[in-house]
Amino acid sequence: MKKLILITVIICVQLNLVGQTIEKLDEKNGFKNIKLGTSYKSFTGLVFNSRDDVKKYEIYNYVTPPLDLLTLFDIKFDQIYLMFDFSGKLVGIRLIKKYSKDFQKAFLDDSFNITLKCTSSFGKPTFSIGNGTTEIGQGWKSEKVQLEAKTIISNNIDSELTVHYFSSDFLKKLKDNSY
Repeated sequence: MKKLILITVIICVQLNLVGQTIEKLDEKNGFKNIKLGTSYKSFTGLVFNSRDDVKKYEIYNYVTPPLDLLTLFDIKFDQIYLMFDFSGKLVGIRLIKKYSKDFQKAFLDDSFNITLKCTSSFGKPTFSIGNGTTEIGQGWKSEKVQLEAKTIISNNIDSELTVHYFSSDFLKKLKDNSY
């Protein structure tokens, strides 16, 4: 419970910081050199993870990414996943870092830093994420890209920090189809 309260306080403090503009997300249109809309065929080292036939996308673990793709704001992530629609177009990028119970201070520090640096880069978050108990985070929505940074907290297993980049067009299609 202490972790949740601390993360909530940290995120509230971050909401008051002045940052750049949300349009920077559209300029980047992805994460580092991975651009949303890129064809599946442009990547090597992808291993199939899962498929959603209703929402019409597949997720692949990017097992051989360039090492710089596993780092965001000086935080080294464990895995990167790429999400493609059924036409083979990249519609999502997900970075994941897990923390065991022994590394909860690092988890809290990294959670604080991600929110702080995203706010500094893209301005105040445009929406909140999570259920307020085990999952909490912030999001930035621009015309082309939606960025989400969230934590999943558990007292019994690993805690997790995730960062998602989504194509706004893809999310709009999901919403229009009531998913």
